[in-house]
Amino acid sequence: MPFLQPSSQPKAYYEGTAHFCTLNDDVLATIVSFLKPRDALSLSLTTRAVHDIAQEHAVACVAIKHHSQIPPMILFFLHDSVRPHLLRELDVRCDFKTLPRVFAPKDYSAASPLAKLLEQASNLRVLRLSWAEQLLKQDSRIGNAIAALPRLDELDLSGIEHRCIDVLRRLRSTPRRPALREISYEIGCVSVLEGFAALQGLINLTFLYATWLVPEVPANAISRSPRWPSVKEVLSHGIPWPLLVHAFPHAQHRQECAF
Repeated sequence: MPFLQPSSQPKAYYEGTAHFCTLNDDVLATIVSFLKPRDALSLSLTTRAVHDIAQEHAVACVAIKHHSQIPPMILFFLHDSVRPHLLRELDVRCDFKTLPRVFAPKDYSAASPLAKLLEQASNLRVLRLSWAEQLLKQDSRIGNAIAALPRLDELDLSGIEHRCIDVLRRLRSTPRRPALREISYEIGCVSVLEGFAALQGLINLTFLYATWLVPEVPANAISRSPRWPSVKEVLSHGIPWPLLVHAFPHAQHRQECAF
């Protein structure tokens, strides 16, 4: 019968696959690093020998593009107490503005689960968050959790108002590549820079105001503003040129529209 025909694969083929799980952790980690997160998660369910390595790769980087993905994704992380600590990069860039139901006064379906995850993601190194001010308004634990992250290297926030600036002042870590996008015109340029006053060793910064107007800043305010000689590159919009030159004397400056 055809379906009982012996396999044409050589014996060495099966012997090779049988030894996959005997590889050392470094080799397995290298192999798993080439997999997509979904494939790595599937591999983690196949055998105990590779479970930890594959799961670590599968949950290290998470990108959420729609608000409906937030609760189930976070429930997945919180189901296992180890998973939040494996998270290295979290990208939540959803268009909350067009979904007012999510932020109804008694509906914290997006903000509350996010706060729980950030409180446990002690090894998070990259955080990108859209409509940050709105999220902070709905659940203040989000701001407290971001401020307490000990290893944050890259912080990218959109929709900036006073609550976000307060979080910057309280940061425990020193992100070297912070980005503030869609900054409210109500937040003065000097106030934005003062939010980073305690953060030295910065490399790249992004400041994009959500306006076409460039406010005037008095000369005495410019002279009193903080300076960052270490910064190499600044991408900005809506910040007066004299203030940029004063604050970042050694940086390469690029202008970009915030829209």
